Amino acid sequence: MTEMVRSRTYVWLITLLCLVAPASNLAVADNLIKNGTFDKGADGWVNQPQTQLGVNSEWSTTAGRSKTAGVHIESEKGGDQAIWIWRYIITDLPVGKALRVRGWVRGKSVQSLAAICVQGWDADHKNMVDFATTQMSKPLTGDFDWTEIQTDLAVSAQTRQAHILIFIAGVGEVWFDDISAEPIDAAIAVSQPTAGQSKPGLFEVRGAYKVTATAQSPKPTFLLPMPLAYREQVPLTYELSSEPPGKLTSVRVYADRPGNYVAEVVLSPMNSGDTLGFEWTSVVLVGPRSFEDLPKYAPLPKDWPAESRPWLKSTRCVQADHERIQKVAEEIRADSNDVMQIIGKTLEQTKSIYSDQKDRCTELDAVSALDKQGSCTSSANLVAALLRANHIPARILAGYPAWSGPLQTHYIVEAYVPDYGWYPIESTMLQAPWPPSQQIEVSIIPPEYEDRSQPRNSAAGGVPYLSLTENPGFDNSFIALGAADASRNCDHVAKSLRPFPEDSPATEWELAIDRAKARWTAWLESSPVLDSGHRLTTLLQANSIKGDSPATLAKMLK
Repeated sequence: MTEMVRSRTYVWLITLLCLVAPASNLAVADNLIKNGTFDKGADGWVNQPQTQLGVNSEWSTTAGRSKTAGVHIESEKGGDQAIWIWRYIITDLPVGKALRVRGWVRGKSVQSLAAICVQGWDADHKNMVDFATTQMSKPLTGDFDWTEIQTDLAVSAQTRQAHILIFIAGVGEVWFDDISAEPIDAAIAVSQPTAGQSKPGLFEVRGAYKVTATAQSPKPTFLLPMPLAYREQVPLTYELSSEPPGKLTSVRVYADRPGNYVAEVVLSPMNSGDTLGFEWTSVVLVGPRSFEDLPKYAPLPKDWPAESRPWLKSTRCVQADHERIQKVAEEIRADSNDVMQIIGKTLEQTKSIYSDQKDRCTELDAVSALDKQGSCTSSANLVAALLRANHIPARILAGYPAWSGPLQTHYIVEAYVPDYGWYPIESTMLQAPWPPSQQIEVSIIPPEYEDRSQPRNSAAGGVPYLSLTENPGFDNSFIALGAADASRNCDHVAKSLRPFPEDSPATEWELAIDRAKARWTAWLESSPVLDSGHRLTTLLQANSIKGDSPATLAKMLK
C-alpha cells in the first residue's frame, strides 16, 4: 500500500502537528495544567485509549521520573489508527500571550513516534486555528531515557481552548511526567517553522525495495515513476542497481503521460524464499519560483486553455460531480467569480472539514474525506474535487517531500489560474503557494489514472494509478517492502544535499536549469539500457557534481 496506507500515521500527524520548537531550561512560572505532575491521580486528563484492546494506558503511582506518579502507555498495536493519546484541555487562556508547553518522556521500543502536541481551537470547536508540536525538534523513537521536550504555541485571537496531547503512535511503551503549560510573552516565543523549510539547490531522491519470493517467481516486475523535468525541477543523475549485483534482468525507460517518465524494472527469476534488494538514486536540481506575478484577482473564464481542460473531469477518486461535493463547492463559491478567492475559500472550508472528520477512511477518495480521516491522498482528492466542482481545473502531483523523512508518496494539488498557469497547493497542510523546493515531483497525474484508482496490491482504493510504484501482472509470488525506512515500510526519501544562495541571479538559475534539461532529455531519448554491471546509470554521476551555486553548476554542465 501507499505511505498513506502503510504509514498514514505519520502523514496524519504532519497534518495536525507540523510546527516545532526546541527545549528550554526556563522555570515554569504559572502552570495552567493543574495536575501536570499527576500527583492527584488522573484528574483533568482524558485517557482516550483506555478501552482499546492491545493497549495498556494507565495512571500509575510509579510511572514518573523519580518513581512518583505519572502516565504509562504500552501499545502492541501498529497501523493507521494506532495513536494513543492522553488529553488535557485549557479553557482559561491568557489574553495576548503565547503558551510554552513542556514535559518529560521516557520510551522503550517506540517504533513510530512519542511526542507532545498542542492544538488551539475556536469557540465552537469547529476549527483548529493553531498548533505546535515537539515532533520534529525531538523525534523520539526506539529506547530513550527521560527527556525534556518543549514547544511554543502562538495563540491566535480566535483561539478559545488549548488541547495538550501527550501520545505514542504505533507500537512501543512510554512514560510521561511533569507536563506544564506556561503563558509567555508572544514576543519571546520560539518561532515555529512550517514543514516546508528546504531551500532551492541540489536534492537527493532515493527509492529502495526488498523483494522476497513466496513462490516460484519467474519475472517480478516493477514500474517506477521517475523524477520529472518540470518547470524549476530537473534531474541531473539517475542510478539503478540491485543487491546482490546482477539481479536486474532488464530496464526500459519510457515516456508516459503527460510528460511523465517511467522505469520498467524486471528482476531475475526467484525461487521461493529468495530475497533481493534494488534501489535507485537521483540528484535533482530545483530552482526557486517567484509568485510575484500571481494575479490578486482572476475572473473565471468562459473557456479554459486546452492544456487545463482535462482536469475539469470528475473521476473515480476525484468525484467533482457527486452531489455532496457539489453542495460544499456551491457554499464555497457563493456569488464569487474570482478564481483566487474561490481557491482561498476552498482551503478555509477544507480546514473545517478536516477538523470535523471522524473515524478512518477505507477508501481514500474525495467523498470519503468529507467525513473521515484519511491521508494526503484523500486530502488531495478532496481539494481537487472541490475546485473542479467550481469549474476550476485542478490536478494532483505525486512526489517525495524534502521536509518529511522517509515515506512512500505524498500528494499535492495544482489549480489553474487564468493569466498565470498552474498554482501549487499543499492540500494536506492547506498552504499556498507551495514552493517547488519542498517536494520532488515524479508524476503529474492524468484523469484517466484517477479512474484507475481501484484497490490493488500496491495501493488502497483512491490512490491514482502509477503515482507510486506499481506491480503490473502481479501474481502473488513475491512480497515487496520499502527499504528506505524498513521499520515503517517506507520506500522513498528525499533530502536537501546542497542549498544554493537565495540571492543567485535569475539568469544563472535559468542557464543551469536549461543545460540540465538538455542533458536529461538527451539521456531519456537515448533509450538507456543496463551496462555491463547490470546497472542503469546516467553519464553524469552524483560524486562528480561540483559547485555551490547555479552559476558554477551551469559551467560544469556546459
